[in-house]
Amino acid sequence: MSAFSVYADAYFLIGYALAGFLALFAFIAAAFAFVPAIARKRAPTLIQTRVSGVLLWFCGLFASAALAVLSAFDYAELWYVILASVVTWLCLCVPITLLWSPSLPQPFFSRPRRRISDVSHRSPHQTPKSDSDEELRQLPSPGAAGPMAGAVLPPPSAELRQRNQSTTPPSNSSLTHHHQAAAARGTPPFQGTSAASRLAAMDGGTIRFSKELIEELSPQIAMIKTDLRTRWPHYLLVLVLGLGVSATLIVVTYGACICSQPTSLTSWATRHSKSKICSENSICHTYTLLGKDCTELVAVSHVVLEPGVSVVSSELHYICSDAGSPSSSRCTDGLRNVSGTVLNVLTTFSMDDIEEDVRFVLAMPFSVVGGNMYNISFQVLLSNGRTLSNSGIPLRVKSPTCQTANTDVGYVWMGGGDYRVAGDGEAIVGQGMQRSPEAQFYYIAGDLAYANNMRRCYLRWDLFFQETVRVLTKDSDGTTLPILAAPGNHEGGGYLQASSRAEREQRIVFFTRYFPHYLSSLTPVAENNVTFSPANPDWTLTFHSHAVGTTLGIIVLDSDIIVAASSQTKFMATAASDLLLYLDPQSTAQNVSLQQSRRLVYIYHNPAYPSTRDSDNAVSSSIIRNFVPTMEMVNNWTSLHGVRPPTSQPLMHPVACVLEHHDHAYKRTVPISRGAATTVEAGGLVYLGDGALGVSPRAGSDTTLWYLDKAQQINYVLRLASFYNGTFAVTAYQPDGSFLDALRT
Repeated sequence: MSAFSVYADAYFLIGYALAGFLALFAFIAAAFAFVPAIARKRAPTLIQTRVSGVLLWFCGLFASAALAVLSAFDYAELWYVILASVVTWLCLCVPITLLWSPSLPQPFFSRPRRRISDVSHRSPHQTPKSDSDEELRQLPSPGAAGPMAGAVLPPPSAELRQRNQSTTPPSNSSLTHHHQAAAARGTPPFQGTSAASRLAAMDGGTIRFSKELIEELSPQIAMIKTDLRTRWPHYLLVLVLGLGVSATLIVVTYGACICSQPTSLTSWATRHSKSKICSENSICHTYTLLGKDCTELVAVSHVVLEPGVSVVSSELHYICSDAGSPSSSRCTDGLRNVSGTVLNVLTTFSMDDIEEDVRFVLAMPFSVVGGNMYNISFQVLLSNGRTLSNSGIPLRVKSPTCQTANTDVGYVWMGGGDYRVAGDGEAIVGQGMQRSPEAQFYYIAGDLAYANNMRRCYLRWDLFFQETVRVLTKDSDGTTLPILAAPGNHEGGGYLQASSRAEREQRIVFFTRYFPHYLSSLTPVAENNVTFSPANPDWTLTFHSHAVGTTLGIIVLDSDIIVAASSQTKFMATAASDLLLYLDPQSTAQNVSLQQSRRLVYIYHNPAYPSTRDSDNAVSSSIIRNFVPTMEMVNNWTSLHGVRPPTSQPLMHPVACVLEHHDHAYKRTVPISRGAATTVEAGGLVYLGDGALGVSPRAGSDTTLWYLDKAQQINYVLRLASFYNGTFAVTAYQPDGSFLDALRT
């Protein structure tokens, strides 16, 4: 099986079933070409034999493909691959060697037109026909027309005359009593007798038929033996070619990786035949994640090493700068100087699931002053004594601001979900960057690389990070936006493939290590066997909260993908209360009016109210059952899960909108409360999105669904902004940058 990916397993099983079906079909077709002649007691003709040989060869080919598909499964062991290779070789070689060898003039039978005497079906009192009778029957009649008409037939050969003289009727002495009894009854012989009696009477004929068949085959078997001795180079060539085909099938399928959006298939051979984005003994993919608030970012970097080498220690270097030069006046908040700081990286993830790479992921939260620029680099000490550093090409980031200026622009961010690599995804995100030059960070809510949680699809992640870092880098100042990520079903390999931290560490190969948001979190968790403590974080948790600026709080959830939705309801309420009461530690002018203007946004992947299908599917039903009541409680300030509203009574309806994805379309719902349409003023929530950052849009967007206000089969990117007065605005742009839709709450 794969790395707990239902999608990959489905692909493999479909391929296996298809190959197996074709193999069975070819075998049945071969039987129809070969068996009827035997059933009629005739030796197959040369054409029948060779047609059946060809069909059996295709049967072996498809059986080989089925075995190769099984060997491509993500956790196929080497012994199975070797066994599959041997069986594949036999499946290919045996039919072509024994049935379709051009060195055999008439495979199996030397006289295909000769009829085998049907002794077993002849009445005991009948005299068997001799070969001369059969041959004379085939001669033309005296008045027949044709090329043989009037021809003088040659006399029979001496061998034929001798055979005719030696052919005598079988003795019927053993059946005398039975015939007399039958005559007394007035019935034909054998009528009314048991099957056992009839079989006993026919036994002698069956033995004679078997001997005759063996005699018929003996010359051909002898000829095959002679042919093997005299023409062995031909058979050796066939065996070598069969081995080559089987080896090719195994090589091109072993270690298969199947990705979506776009669909691509790679194998161990193809991955080793091309250059990789991350070469050995290098640091690559340095990027930052949004921290718990505007005072923190999380730096992440990948280190790829040669086999046998590991990371001993690593350091994070970050230098606060203004236009590239250190500026201590801009890099202090009055309490600490964060310029030129060096931190020992405390979290190093070993990517042991990637067999073809020796890879480590370094992750470290670090303090920042909102709105400042930083040059970020890592220095790594290796077990072989070498030191790696990317200080020569550091990542340049600008930390999100803490205090949003009271302007018409507001606090801006951008993003979407369901990204398509090596295609339209990068172009659409680029349009978002152009339409949102003030963006402070980029969010992407699930289905990032479409690697299906397969450990052998690590190169698709490399391609995703290469594109993402490139497109998120601003031309104006060279800074790269921080990332905020939520998991999608293609990151989890399906839904709820793990139920504990140990299982998540084992089964979820990439997402939790590449996006360890929970290394820093605003809100602790303790619910349904899911626990979190800031002092000892569970980095495999995929839901988190962020206070991003004075006017905005974001809560990212896991929609039944890696962590069950039912385990996050208390966190949702607690995080909302904490965010709405959050006091900016770097703000000196914060007051109750600013606190009351803060808005909340919930982000997750699978929609409660999808646009391309009904909401009664299992996952949407779970979201409606677990997430929706809590979000409505927060929006209307009623007590739930033991969490009471903040005593300062913030904004009456603080939830600005809910961002959903997964359906590969664009949608905006009417305001919804308690499963019915209402208004924003009455506490209704607007669900926006459905995720289409370059993926192929799905048909079926249907505005006749009661909850949809707008739905369209189209790609889009979102620009989001929150303002001092509590207003929240969302604008959707089409792939060409033109306006698509807008929401203001």
